[in-house]
Amino acid sequence: MSISKGRDAATASAVNGARGSWRDHLPIHPAAELFPLMSESELRELGEDIKKNGLQERIALYDGKLLDGRNRMDAMELVGLAFDWRNIDQMPFRNLCAHHDPYDWVIGANAHRRHLTSEQKRELIAKVLKAKPGESNRKIAKQTKADHKTVAAVRGELESGGEIPQLEKTTGADGKQYKSRSNKKAPESIGSKSSEISVEQRKAHHAALDPVPTEEEADEDWQINLFDQACLLLEQMADATRQLVTARGIADLLDIIKVRHESGGTSLIALKSYLSGREKFQGETLDWIWFDEEPPADIYTEGLTRTNVGNGPVWMTFTPLQGVSEVVRRFLHERSPDRQVVSMTIDDVDHYAEDEKRRIIASYPEHEKEARVKGIPVLGSGRIFPIAEERIAIEHRDIPPHWPRIGGMDFGWDRPFAAIELAWDRDADAIYVTKAYRIRETTPVIHAAALRSWGKELRWAWPRDGKRETLEGAGIALAEQYKEQGLNLLHEHAQFEDGSVSVEAGLMKMLTMMQSGRFKVFKHLNEWWEEFRLYHRKDGKVFKEGDDLMSATRYAVMMLRYAQTVKAYDNFRRELKYTARYV
Repeated sequence: MSISKGRDAATASAVNGARGSWRDHLPIHPAAELFPLMSESELRELGEDIKKNGLQERIALYDGKLLDGRNRMDAMELVGLAFDWRNIDQMPFRNLCAHHDPYDWVIGANAHRRHLTSEQKRELIAKVLKAKPGESNRKIAKQTKADHKTVAAVRGELESGGEIPQLEKTTGADGKQYKSRSNKKAPESIGSKSSEISVEQRKAHHAALDPVPTEEEADEDWQINLFDQACLLLEQMADATRQLVTARGIADLLDIIKVRHESGGTSLIALKSYLSGREKFQGETLDWIWFDEEPPADIYTEGLTRTNVGNGPVWMTFTPLQGVSEVVRRFLHERSPDRQVVSMTIDDVDHYAEDEKRRIIASYPEHEKEARVKGIPVLGSGRIFPIAEERIAIEHRDIPPHWPRIGGMDFGWDRPFAAIELAWDRDADAIYVTKAYRIRETTPVIHAAALRSWGKELRWAWPRDGKRETLEGAGIALAEQYKEQGLNLLHEHAQFEDGSVSVEAGLMKMLTMMQSGRFKVFKHLNEWWEEFRLYHRKDGKVFKEGDDLMSATRYAVMMLRYAQTVKAYDNFRRELKYTARYV
């Protein structure tokens, strides 16, 4: 017995009895009907395979409806594999993101599985045209892996029968509107009278059968799939020139590909390995470079030199598994309008379901996890605060007025000046980083103007070098310059109660508070988080670059005992009133 459209809940209910068919629980998206259903024998064979080997590909849902997997669901029911609809979260489903076109997705998922006859291919085209009559013939041809003339013929039949409207314009893959060609009747066959016609008439006849695409249609063809065009270009390059020069000393590596350009000249594509060394990158003036995986610093700078003449771009794509290397440092710590960093995390990968993301993350070694998942350079055992951001990051919140506050600052000129504010919950002995400020090559007048808005009562912890006189301040110590600008600097530089200034002791105190849940940071303080992620030791010592906000935080933690509230500040400075007898 063949199961076609009549095969629905009946067969499945016979298997699952009172439980009913999966079709009673899950609506079907119209796009799922694009491809024909399997016969009963094919279903049983598929079901037995799933019973033996498990479901190899999960069922796709779109907007709460089944988009792909009707045959698999029916096959499992047919062989007695039950579904527990009370625990739908445990079902083998994957939810597609809303940006997917359901029809495109179904065709793409099934085209490689199915061997369609010519008639079935035309039926598929007809279904797509009925669902999306406004899309161009060439776009639908690309989707259904058919010829655009076949799509045009099916469209003509549907328009003639009134099943779809006749449109003046259709939409191409690039989103542009294109004029629809009128569906002219195909010219009469000339086979029976071929001896009576001229060469010109024969050419005209074949031109009518397969007209030359318009300029708009040709442009649409190019827009449909840029990747296919690139692959075709590579094939044409090899076929047209066959000038492929192999590299010396490295197996299976091409050195140069020469391509004839339409201008009559020759374009060169050079492929080089980092193993060849910097010298192999010398000599040529290049228009564009793409470093795949992180290059050594000398090769990177050589690449910059090769593109100087034409100001061509230099791209790099890599996961920072080598830590804060010279190349990574330039992009993260030496900001420039000529350099741009685009970070992609696993959360940006929409084609992975959430459970797939969790499985992938769990598969990485702990020391590589943040690099592979978030793009944070590997710091390994050298990381100063080896703690997950999620444990200390919180959303912005209002700070209660009875919590005392204190500021911390780290002086700098060519290195940034940095400042932070801490709020102290004395009852829980927990601290909160609530504000952050970082800027370079700016005078104390500018810094103080920005920081005074944080509150006149705010006391400031500062480092030992604040006693140092500077040329910019005409011989006045840094700390005194900030006091003169109205900031309430503490009477002594940052130190513990016993007078010690150990960096490691300060870092250990911060780490202990983080690990015990008593150190929190507002999520929106991007510059603070940037330093936190890269704060590390090199050769056993704290790496003293890009640590400005971390240092300011440490100074404030060391002097936390001097934190005060606005009320305490006002009480201390209230006007004293004297009675007459004391006058």
